Amino acid sequence: AFAALKSSASRAHSLRLAALAVSVHEAKAGHFDEVLKAIDAMIATLLKEGAADMEKRDQCLSEYQKIKSKVADIEWLIEKNDAAIDKLERLIEELSAAKAKTEEEIAEVEKQMIAMKKERKAENDNFKAGKTDDQKAIELLTKAKDFLTSYFDKNSIDVGEIQSGRQEGVEMLQQGP
Repeated sequence: AFAALKSSASRAHSLRLAALAVSVHEAKAGHFDEVLKAIDAMIATLLKEGAADMEKRDQCLSEYQKIKSKVADIEWLIEKNDAAIDKLERLIEELSAAKAKTEEEIAEVEKQMIAMKKERKAENDNFKAGKTDDQKAIELLTKAKDFLTSYFDKNSIDVGEIQSGRQEGVEMLQQGP
């Protein structure tokens, strides 16, 4: 019995079996009752330890399942957030491109407005200069007409109805300023 317990203790690296082998070796004839009690106590301890090991294993499996579930949830959230990030990055790129295009269009419109203002100012200046010239010409023509009319009246020269500009129903189309 000693040799069997000793070899089992060596294979299992169990101090309990080694202690049991020593107690069997030291036991004298008729003292196997103590050895049997020790074996029964060891069996009871091993059964308790086995049950505790099973509980611990079940607890570990349960925790493993919880952790695995949390990891799966977190991985799903990461994938969902990555997709949202990708979508937002694409939206940012689109909006940035639209913003750049709008800024270019605004710059182009501002250039056009500047050109239009210059053109309008030039046209307005030309109009004002033309108007001033026209007003001076009207003034000059009126003075010339008045001078010629007074000259013809003083010298009693008959001009006729059409030449005098006094034809009935015909009036000067353009009036003074």
